[in-house]
Amino acid sequence: MRLRLKKHLQSRLAVADNLLKVDTQELNSHIATQNAEWLDWKEVFHNDHPTCLEVGCGMGGFAKGFFEKFPEINLVAVEKLSNVIVSACEKCSHCTNVRFLNAGAEYLEKYIASHSIDTIYLNFSTPFQKKTYANRRLTYPRFLNMYQRLLKDGGKVIQKTDDDDFFIWSKEQFEKCNWQIIAETQDLHNSPYLEGNIVTEYEQKFLDVGKNINYVCATPPKE
Repeated sequence: MRLRLKKHLQSRLAVADNLLKVDTQELNSHIATQNAEWLDWKEVFHNDHPTCLEVGCGMGGFAKGFFEKFPEINLVAVEKLSNVIVSACEKCSHCTNVRFLNAGAEYLEKYIASHSIDTIYLNFSTPFQKKTYANRRLTYPRFLNMYQRLLKDGGKVIQKTDDDDFFIWSKEQFEKCNWQIIAETQDLHNSPYLEGNIVTEYEQKFLDVGKNINYVCATPPKE
């Protein structure tokens, strides 16, 4: 189902001070990433604090919660849909440690330098149930390899999903790519890993109907 474009979308995006202005007109991500335009986090945030990345930020619920819980850590929240990210930008207009990037995950290395990210969050990513679309999943090996390049030494990926099959498949991909799983549970809210958790919009909906939340934290192999 196609989303109806929000009213005054372009003008609202134009005045969003927390939206990083980038150019993703090159449709071939391989060509785009070869012409890097790396963002300088010290210049973006005016500090040298740790910087984390959320891939697929949706309406910005996690980003807003991140600001409230971790104001001393920077967050770059990525969303490819302009029609969605505009709401996130407006919701987080007061969040001084949050910036938004309007781009698909496959373009991340065009804008983000290697070994510049402390933690990557994958919150309720689209599971793409059909096997023919598996390469679009954000835990597909090509994305895991990219995360490995983006993360600092000791960095980690944290994934949450309501989809049990997607969770099991994702763990298999981590293991296949020689990542070390340091924490996992299929019931996050009845586990030792709840401290520091930020409940997203989707997460709350699932909790309200009694759905379990899957969680995995993994670190990449040493290069």
